[in-house]
Amino acid sequence: MNLIARVLFLWSLAEAAQARNIESTTIEDEPLHPVGGMRIINGHNAYLGQFPHQVSVQNYPGSHNCGGSIISQEWIVTAAHCVVGKSLSQMRVVSGTIYRATGGTVHTVTESVVHEDYNPSPSAAFAYDFAVLRVSPPFAFSPYVNKITLGSAFTLLGLPFGNGIASGLLCYASGWGRTDPGSSTLPSILQHTELQALTDDQCGAQITGYVDEAHVCTFAPPKNICNVSRLM
Repeated sequence: MNLIARVLFLWSLAEAAQARNIESTTIEDEPLHPVGGMRIINGHNAYLGQFPHQVSVQNYPGSHNCGGSIISQEWIVTAAHCVVGKSLSQMRVVSGTIYRATGGTVHTVTESVVHEDYNPSPSAAFAYDFAVLRVSPPFAFSPYVNKITLGSAFTLLGLPFGNGIASGLLCYASGWGRTDPGSSTLPSILQHTELQALTDDQCGAQITGYVDEAHVCTFAPPKNICNVSRLM
C-alpha cells in the first residue's frame, strides 16, 4: 500500500503547487524537527479561488478540525487522524470558502475510508495518515470549487516512486493551521506557504527514526520548520 499512500499525499499537494524545479536548498546548518498539529507558520492570506480544492473538515455542527482536498465530485482526501473514532454524523465538509468559520457550501459525510496501514500510535510518526471521505451533495465545480489534479507534478517528482522525491521541488501548503508556533489561535482566513521537498536521504540524515517510504519531508526556512508526512 506504499504507492497508495504516496499518491494520496501528492494528490493533496500537486495542484496546490505550481510545481517546478528550483535549486536545492542547503540544509546542513538548518535544524530540522518533525512537527505535529495544524501549522502554516508565517503563512499568507489566500484569495478566493486560489486553492479551489481546499475544504474544511469540521466537527458537527461546525467547528474546523482539519483541511482536505477535493479529488472528485464526491470524494475528498484528508488525514486519517482527523476522522478515526468519529461517526459519519459527527463530521461535515465545507467547500468554496477561504474563511474558517463562515461561507461556503456544507456537505454531509456519507462514507469514510481510512488507509489500512494507518497506525495512530505516536511511535508510528503519522505513517499512512490518510483517509478519503465521500460527501453529499456532490461538489458543483466552479472557479472556486474544483478537484486537485496531478498534472505535470508527477514528471517533476521523478516516477517511479522508488526513486524518491525530487530535491528542491517547490510546492505550496494551504490550510487554516496556526501561523505562530507559540499560539493556539487559528487564522480566520485560509493560509498558504511555500515548501521545498527533501529526498528521503536528506531528511533521514536530520531526523533519526522518522523517515521511511511512508513519509514525505518538506523544508521551508525561515517560514516553517521541517514537516514529516502530513500537510493537512
